[in-house]
Amino acid sequence: MKQNGYRKLALWGTSLFFAVVHANLALILPLTVLAVILTFLYETTNNLLSPIITHTLFNGLNYSFLIWQKIHHAGL
Repeated sequence: MKQNGYRKLALWGTSLFFAVVHANLALILPLTVLAVILTFLYETTNNLLSPIITHTLFNGLNYSFLIWQKIHHAGL
């Protein structure tokens, strides 16, 4: 789509697809925003490593927060 001149449709279509694939209705909006940011990183750096690292950090921070919550609520 991007190559055919539909840059915005490509951006929002793939970002929404990214969010929907995660199959969590409550996170559709935040994941769409994340996908737009990841796309922006790729487009500005022309390097796939930038969004991969950012996505990994995002997942790692979320996982750490979930572990912290579990420990905190367990009273450890």
